[in-house]
Amino acid sequence: TCLSVPGVAALVPRHEWIEAEFRTLDNRLHMVRLEDHPARVFQHEYDHLEGIMMLDRILDTGDIFMEEELHRQVAELSANPGAMDPSESPSSLQYVFSLYL
Repeated sequence: TCLSVPGVAALVPRHEWIEAEFRTLDNRLHMVRLEDHPARVFQHEYDHLEGIMMLDRILDTGDIFMEEELHRQVAELSANPGAMDPSESPSSLQYVFSLYL
């Protein structure tokens, strides 16, 4: 989800890990390796600096959901995680959220 696109959630492809190099206000150079959620957040925010919105990164319009539907699906899956079929396609909302439960 993104505050720039209220009410919309999307499955945005991102790297699982990244290395970022940056300078602090006192001009000291730093390098960090970010993994999982911090890596996703960094890539999302860096896209904003480059003028790229999350919807610009979508590969399939089937990967865009209303945030309300996302919350409903996550609640449903949390209540019944055994209902998941791991053979479903990776773009399936149910399959993708099984990775996060």
